[in-house]
Amino acid sequence: MDFTIAPPGRIPLRRRRFVLVDVPDLALLPIALPNLRSVFARAGIETRLQQQALTALA
Repeated sequence: MDFTIAPPGRIPLRRRRFVLVDVPDLALLPIALPNLRSVFARAGIETRLQQQALTALA
């Protein structure tokens, strides 16, 4: 999936491909932040070729 990350009040990063990842934070964040409604984690690498290679190896 291609996304542009644009934090509020900041210049957006270049559009890049991200993949969903499973991290321990997904279990810990709701405990630390009880009002949190949803959480997702994604990882992205600088070049598309690197991302495609790691996705293929996963």
